[in-house]
Parts: sequence; structure tokens; C-alpha cells
Amino acid sequence: MAASLENYFRNLNIFDSDINTPGERRDHEHRSNQIATRIFFLILLIILIIVVLFFLLYSQTITITVHNPSKEQFENLPYNVYCPCSHISMFYEEFVTIEARFHQVCSSDFVSNRWIRTIFTGSNATYFYGLDFRTYGSASFQALASFCRLSKDNVLQNIVSFNKMSFISPEILSQTEFQSQIDASIEQFQLFASNEFQTQLNFVQDMITLSKLQSGLQTNYLFAYSAFDNNQFIVYRSSLSYRSRSTNSCVCTTDMNCKISSKIYNIFGEARQITNVNNVGSLMDINGFILSYLLVNSILFSTLECFYNQICLNKLISYFPVNDKFIAMTISNKSRFNINSTIKMIVNQLMIEEWITNISYDKYYTKCQPNLCTYTIKKKFTFMFILTKLISLLGGLILIIGFIVRYSVRIIRRLPRIEPITLSQRLKNIFEKIWLNLNIFKHNGSNEHQHKYQRIATRLYLFILLIILFLFTLYILLIDEVHHINISKPIESEYKQLEEKYSDNIICPCSSIKMNYSTFITIQPYYHQLCSSDLITPEWINYNVVGIQGLTYLNIDYRSNAQSHFQLLAMFCQQAKQIVNSSIETFLQTQFVSSKIDSRNLFESKMKLFISNWKSTILKRFLRIIKTFQIIIQGNLLMNIGLNVDTTSTNSSYRETKIQIPIGQFRLLTSLCELSQETINDNLIQLLTSNYINQKLLSEQLFDQLSQTTMNQFQLITPDLFLNIFNLIREMTGTNMIMSTWSTNWIFFTERIINPQWAAHTIPIIYQECNCGLSWKCTQSYRSMMIGCYPLETLLKTNLQCFYNQDCIDSTKTFQQLNISSLKLSQFHINTTIESILNNLMIEEYVINKSYENYFNQCSPSSCLYTYMEDYQLTQGILSIIGLYSGLEILTRCLSILLVKLYLRYTNTITPETTE
Repeated sequence: MAASLENYFRNLNIFDSDINTPGERRDHEHRSNQIATRIFFLILLIILIIVVLFFLLYSQTITITVHNPSKEQFENLPYNVYCPCSHISMFYEEFVTIEARFHQVCSSDFVSNRWIRTIFTGSNATYFYGLDFRTYGSASFQALASFCRLSKDNVLQNIVSFNKMSFISPEILSQTEFQSQIDASIEQFQLFASNEFQTQLNFVQDMITLSKLQSGLQTNYLFAYSAFDNNQFIVYRSSLSYRSRSTNSCVCTTDMNCKISSKIYNIFGEARQITNVNNVGSLMDINGFILSYLLVNSILFSTLECFYNQICLNKLISYFPVNDKFIAMTISNKSRFNINSTIKMIVNQLMIEEWITNISYDKYYTKCQPNLCTYTIKKKFTFMFILTKLISLLGGLILIIGFIVRYSVRIIRRLPRIEPITLSQRLKNIFEKIWLNLNIFKHNGSNEHQHKYQRIATRLYLFILLIILFLFTLYILLIDEVHHINISKPIESEYKQLEEKYSDNIICPCSSIKMNYSTFITIQPYYHQLCSSDLITPEWINYNVVGIQGLTYLNIDYRSNAQSHFQLLAMFCQQAKQIVNSSIETFLQTQFVSSKIDSRNLFESKMKLFISNWKSTILKRFLRIIKTFQIIIQGNLLMNIGLNVDTTSTNSSYRETKIQIPIGQFRLLTSLCELSQETINDNLIQLLTSNYINQKLLSEQLFDQLSQTTMNQFQLITPDLFLNIFNLIREMTGTNMIMSTWSTNWIFFTERIINPQWAAHTIPIIYQECNCGLSWKCTQSYRSMMIGCYPLETLLKTNLQCFYNQDCIDSTKTFQQLNISSLKLSQFHINTTIESILNNLMIEEYVINKSYENYFNQCSPSSCLYTYMEDYQLTQGILSIIGLYSGLEILTRCLSILLVKLYLRYTNTITPETTE
């Protein structure tokens, strides 16, 4: 058995010899073929071993795709998984809910009308000693109630705005990453909401303070009588100063933060208001409560310590002629505030005790809705994979190695020629051998006739193969080949070189499509030199005060107003810095979205546009606060003694001013219309210049739905941007009890006996049992219009009935009524108040034109991919087979044989002949 195997392998020959070769040469060729056979198997074995070792030693990187993964499947996938979201942009409200629990004082009795009425002393308020709690206590708690009301409104509006913000998620985030990102966004939102409210409050309160507006309760300036002529008296104003045993004198004109502890004094109805506390006796110290320049400042500087103590509270109530009982607030260890925390500390946090957030990862995952997830793993090649690869390589290796080895051995072992031969003869012999004698279909037992047609089939085979190869070569030469070059993690210098060379074709997707502006932008504002000059320093302001002491100037003399002007200038510089710094912080935390890296020029142009829009927005925000304040102050004609009022009589013409009130109302109406238009136009510009983010082309129906949703959000949020500051100024003006020059909220009470230096007492006006000392929103009907404490409040409560009535507007018909036929198309009916219309920014309707054609052209999709099910095409299968060399070789062999057989069949056909 062993001997037979040895003999078999010794004589093994897989290469056929030419039968026409002479004996000696045939033996030589047969021996060469045996040697070539052994070399062939040796090389083939070595190559196969190398291939097997390669597959065994190296690992393969396998990309695994999971279609429509569930959340549980995703959580079990490896960390390097990539799952693109089918919706990369979603609203926060779709997976986040935010609520706020406010400080207990906002739900306590101390912000209720019952408490405010209990400690309200009515017309006697200014007859108590000027520092007595009974003078200003009710107004201070009205301010506290306003802060609760403003905080709740502000928080609600900010939550609505946050809910409508887009969260960009190009790929699904893990629960940990998602939680950290949302927590950061919520923390930023909470910080922005409180800082924004705090900035606006400080700005408005500073403008009220530095505009020297007069409080009807005389907490900042005192009114007194001065002899004029023949027992005629005028009312003059004097600055209020606070003195105490422990501190030096504090004058309100130079120090806006003047304050003193609140007490109950045993003084009532004194002819003069004395401010030196050493000269008066107190009945009670109200622990933690403060009196300051204005009533809002008083409550901000105060703490609620007394109102956590039932004994202190009961003692305080005992000084009021009431029998009502009130329960002190409870001290909670869970509160973020201490009992000695000032109201300002609480207001700076929007009166919020706790933010309650609920973040749903399940809802986020459902909204993201990844269609597939892909990840890679390294894995050793399996036995079946290696076996399959060896089998697929074997055919090609046999053909290539066999050809190379056979002819290499023949060349090495060729016999020497007896007769010399020329190069042309040698080439001719080679051609004859290859072309005339070449037979790749030869097999044992074939006769000469068969050999002939086998050689024809061989030539046909070579011809077809060469034609196909020529066509493929021609195709490759004529068609430009698209090369996709992928450079992993290029550095900036590499990108610049590529961008210069392939600027039209290079695409570099960002690994993170969103980033904070702070990562690549720094902003350092430089202010006008006024804001760093001596002209805003306390020394210069005090110099202006000292310079006019002991001198009397006319109201029109600049020196009488210089102090106020420079205090306002200093305040504007300070507030501008606060607003700008806050806006810079917010802007730098805003996310910049970029799916691919931009060229330097494009990047710089984008940044220039973004920063220009930001600077415009912050400027308009700053100026809108000032303009709104001016409109309310001028429309209400708020009192600034010495600047806009010259009071020459103690008997206020209250009855006559009722007739003049519509003048102020219509001035206000004009200003509010202009301000509403300006607000709408600014926000429309901001909306229309903002970026619309979407990763794929939308259908026309979906485009209409998303556009309408965006506009609905715009209509919902835009009024709040205006109403927040508008209502803040209203609340601060009203709770500070600022007097109107129209004498519509506070008037001077006419005393029977008046002497020089006696106090001029002010009393609140009552409208239909509504006291302006209790509510600055008191109104009543007057000749189809409304009158009340402030012209602005009366305007807001006025409905449209008079405006549609010609006799009510102008019986002479010089000025025309509103067109009553327009009511049919209006969203506002005839009984709608001006406040309701203003809450909609005076907008009747938005006319919205959406162009899907423009959207499509701007989207400009570069390609569209779609799939459908169809039977597999035969031509595609043939092309796939031709792509493999072994398949091509087999195909051409079969084709050649087939053509030859068809030819033989045709030539051997017997055609019958007809004989005559």
C-alpha cells in the first residue's frame, strides 16, 4: 500500500504533454511537468498554510446592525453603539415636566386681602408717626403679594418657554448621558429665570427711586406747608432722613438703601413729622421688619421673623382695632430659606422653595425612535469562515500558480537548440505554438478531428475573453472613478490643506453636532468712558449735594437736579453691565448646531451674524425696559415734586381731574400701540432669521404642521416677553404708592387750621368702596369710560363700547368712531377690555404665508433613497458572476464549446436535393 502510494506521488502529473512532440522531447516535457506538479503542490500548500495562519492569528471587525431596537435591547448593547434618532429635534415638554413649589408665605394669610385690610389704616395712615409700621405696613404686604403674583406668573411663562425649546439629539443617548444633559439644561433655565427677574426688578426699582417719584405715604419725601402770601400756603417737599441710636444719619436723597428697624410708636396726629428716633417712644419693635426709602425696598430688606412667632404676631395685631385671628407660619427644616432670610433673598430665587422636575427617559427614547443601531466587535474567524475562504480562493490559486509554475519550469529546463534561430523566427514559432497548437480543451482519447475543433474552441474562448477584458479596460479608462478617502480624526492643519484642494467636495461630519458657544467664543465688553469716570462716583454725587446745601434754586435750574441726573447715569451704567454680563453668560451657554465642519470664511461669517443678532437683541431688551417705564410714568403722570409738579394749593381739584383723565388714557393707548408693534416686529425678525433644523426633507403636509406649530409657539411666547416687564413696572409703581399728578390716587387733605412747617397729610382716594391705599387697581365707570387710581389701570379696564359709539367719541364728528362692521371679523367683541387686547399685543390676527416650494429649494436634497420589494433580476446575477474571475473563465469556456458545437451541428446538417 505504501509502495503504491509512493509510486503514485512519484509519477503524479497534473499537466498534460503535447502528443505531437517527438519522443525525446516528450519525455523531457513529461519530466518537466512532473517537477512542475511537485512545485505547484508545494507552493499551493505553503500559500494555503499562510492564509490559514493569517485567519487564525488575526481578528475580524464585525459591524452588527440591530433594527428597531427596544429600550431594553439598547441598554444591553455595548458602549460604542451608534443609534441615530429618526427625529433629531424634539421639544423638552415631550419628556420633561417642571413644577415649582413656592415659599409658604405665598399661600399664607399674610398675602391675603383679609390681612392687608386688617393692618390698613386708611386715611389715618400719614397721621401716624412717619416711621410707624401702621403707616406703611399694609402697603409693604401688598408689595409682598405682588412679588408672589409676579413670581408665579414669571415661573409659569418661563416653564412654557422652556417646554417649547428644542432639544437636539442626533443619536440616542444613554440614560446617564441623557440625565446629565437635561439636568444641565434645567439648571441653566432655573438660573436664567431667576437672574432675569432679579435684573428687571433691580432696574425698575432703581429707575423709580432715582426718578424721585413721590410715595403717597411719604416714606421717601415729606410734605409740609410753607407760608406764601396773605395766609396762603404752598406744599413743599423735604428729604427724609433716618437716624437711630446705633447708626449715623442716612439721607434718602444720597443713599437709596436707607433703612431703619420697624416699630410701633405712641404718636398720632402730630403737627410735625419728627425723624429722630431718640425723641420718640416706641411701643413695639417688629423683629426683622424694615422701613426704607420706598415701600418695595422696605419689604425686600425685611425678614419674616415676627410672622413665624405667634406671640410677636399677636402683639402686632393688638395695635389694630380688629378682632381677626391670624396663625403664624411654621418653621420647616426642609425649607431652603432660614427664618431670618430677607425677602430679597427669597425674591431673588423667584419665591421658589423647590423645583420639582420629572424627566422621562422612556418618552425621550420613544420620541427619538432609532430605526437601527450599529456597533463593531472584534472576533476570531470561525472554522466555517476559513473553510469557505479557502474554497473560494482555491480555484484562482490553482489557475494562477499552475500557469506560473508550469511555464517557469519549462523555461528553466528548456533543451538547447541544434540550429540557430532568429528572433523573428522564434516569435513566429511562439505564435504558431500558442495560436495554432494551443488547446485548453484537450483530453486523452481525442482524435485529430476532435483536436481541430478543440483548438477552434480555444481560439474562440481567448477571443471572447479578450473582448470582455478589453471592454472592461475601456470602461475603466473612459469612466472617472470616484474615490472615497476617509481620514480619521484630522487635525486643523490637515483640514485646511484638504479644504484648499477639495473645497467643493470635502465633507467632514462633526462627531458632536452641538456645542456651546463658550467653547470657541469669548466676549469682553468695553463700556463708554462715562461708566468708569469720576462722574458716576459717590464722591461726585455727594459733591453735587453739598454744593447746593443752604441755597435755593428754581426748579428749572440744572443744579437742583444735578444729583438725580448723575445718580441715574451711575445706575444706567451699573444696570447695563449687569444685563450685558448676564446676556453674555446666557449666550455662551447657548448651543451652536453644526452637522459638519465649516470653512474658516463660512464660520466667521456665521459668527458675525450670530453676534450681530445677539447684540441687537440685548440692546432692544435694555431699551424696551426704559421705554416701557417711560410710557407708564408719563401716562400715569407720576409725581416728581420739583420736577413735574408745582403744588400751590392744599385743596386738590380732585373733581376736575376726573374730566382730564381720558387725556392721559389716550396718550397711553397711543404709546402702547407703538410699543406692541415694535415688540412684534423685533420678535418676527428674530424668528425669521433663526435656523430651522431638520435632517431630512419633509412632506408638504408635515411641513405645514411643523410651521403652524412654530407660529403657535411664537404667538404664545411673544406677548409674555412684553407683559413680564410691563406688569413688573405696574406692580412696582402701584405697591410703592407713587402719587399721580392727576390726583387720582392720593390727594392732600385740607386741614381746618394750617401753620407753617406743619405736615401736609395725604389720603387715598376711594372709588366705589375700593380704596387706592388698598389696591392701586381701583376703577369706576365715568361717562362710558373708566376712572381710577392710575390712568393706565383705568385704560386697561376700559372696554370698546365707547369707541364704537360716535356720540361717545365726538358728537361733532370731527373724529370718527371705530368701524362697527369690523366686529364681525374681529376676534375681540365689543365688551373686550383694552387689557385683553394688550395681552395679545394688540394683534387682531397673524397672516402667515408658507411656501413649500421655497422650503424645498432651500433644502435642496442631494439625493433620495428608497427601497421596494421585487424579484431578483437575471442580468444582475450575471453581472455579479462576471465580477469573479473564475466565473468569467468558466463562462467563456462553456460559451466557446457551445458555439463550436452549434457550428458543427450546422455544418453537418444534410440538406436534401431534388432530382429531376
